[in-house]
Amino acid sequence: MILIINKSRKEARGLSDMFYYMGILAYGATPTEALSEISPIYRAVIIMNPDSLPDKEDYVSRLRSYACIPVFAISTHQDSHDAILFDGIIKKGMYSSNIYKYISEYSNLHGTKLAGNYQLAGINASCDLNVPAYFFKALPFTKTETMILRTLIRTYPQPTSAKEILKYAFRPAKAPDISNIRTHISIMNKKFREATGRNIITFEVSAGYRVLTPEIIDSLITV
Repeated sequence: MILIINKSRKEARGLSDMFYYMGILAYGATPTEALSEISPIYRAVIIMNPDSLPDKEDYVSRLRSYACIPVFAISTHQDSHDAILFDGIIKKGMYSSNIYKYISEYSNLHGTKLAGNYQLAGINASCDLNVPAYFFKALPFTKTETMILRTLIRTYPQPTSAKEILKYAFRPAKAPDISNIRTHISIMNKKFREATGRNIITFEVSAGYRVLTPEIIDSLITV
């Protein structure tokens, strides 16, 4: 998942929408929102127009103190100070596909966790696949269902509420009613049962949804 920061929430969400179309989870936030939003579920941070921040050095330092993940900037220029402050400078106007390529190359070079890679317990819902797979067997999930699955893989092992799924798996302008989350997951479980004989997602009262991995199955049996 990629956290995109811009003083303009509209512009931040505009870039997050572009990643959404590529099958990559991204969330757009203002600088203030981002300080409470950042967490280890994110694989990279992109700050748009960093020179608009009152004190970009202090702000980046605070971000890094909350989560040890790469911080990139989208800017019209690059000076020696910014080259030290950020893990990379992305030229303004670059296509989202090239931005993702830039971040991926950084991850491969430095050994950081790759944004767009969603794998867990034999499930592969990475963005380079047309449809997700379970031990190489294709799963007939829609794009919406796949984005829900990607969200739950990224937040695993923590249970994720329907509200959080709505927040991360959907574009804000296209988000359905929260009650639809249960319907989507019910359909996903039905499809997975037909392919494997069991559900893919479990629900825990007062907690939320989790991918039903062998680890979780064992814990439920023990309880």
